[in-house]
Amino acid sequence: AALKGLEECVGWEDGVTNHTNFELAQLYREQGRDADAKVALETMKAQLEIVFGKGDSRVIQINGELAEVSLLLGDRVAAIALLDEIVEELPGNSPEARRAFFRMEELKEDEEMGIELGRGGVTVTKTSTGPK
Repeated sequence: AALKGLEECVGWEDGVTNHTNFELAQLYREQGRDADAKVALETMKAQLEIVFGKGDSRVIQINGELAEVSLLLGDRVAAIALLDEIVEELPGNSPEARRAFFRMEELKEDEEMGIELGRGGVTVTKTSTGPK
């Protein structure tokens, strides 16, 4: 509701709306609501495209976060495409483009090696050491 109010009062050209939406997406991720995070980020990207234009760095940079959410949702192909857009659209010497390039290459390598996507973390397996 607060985000809707910001959107109506100051619009997407105001940094407060953008940052609030990004924080909402982060909160969704922390809660494991990755699909909701993706919708929030896609909405933000679409609105910023309208305000600043498709090739604007503020729009393109959202792809990094969208790529990570796509991975959590099991879509490596989408993640690679989003990272590729960063590499293609942002200056090659920008930190974002370099990070996206290395992450994209890592994902391609994982795909070639047949490494499955997962949520990460540590898996603990309890094994028996025999009778006690």
